[in-house]
Amino acid sequence: MLWSRRRRRRQNLPTSSERLALLAYQRGETVAVNALDDADAVRVPYVPLKAPMRVRGVLVVTTARRQPVVARSRSTAMLSTVASLVAIAVERLHYVDVANHAQMEMASERLRNVDPFRTVARRPHAA
Repeated sequence: MLWSRRRRRRQNLPTSSERLALLAYQRGETVAVNALDDADAVRVPYVPLKAPMRVRGVLVVTTARRQPVVARSRSTAMLSTVASLVAIAVERLHYVDVANHAQMEMASERLRNVDPFRTVARRPHAA
């Protein structure tokens, strides 16, 4: 957070990790950086979630022991595969949400177009 002297209000500035995630999102490429934590250089990858239609987000991978994550090409290939599967799942969830919203709109429109007098006239009278 940064306080502005002129406006007397806080401005939310992105952190370095947010900037790296945004860079990976915009480029659509993996961004791997060396993060310094207690004088130990740790490789932290930012893997974009590339779905067939567009990039859906960024996967950031770290370990609990702060060991290097991306050390071999096998690790990079595995992370890309996991990110691709997650991206496809997220995109499918998005389209399920879009389909549900469209169904709700159609049902709502159908109910708006119902004539109340017409439905009353169709009901059988009680004898």
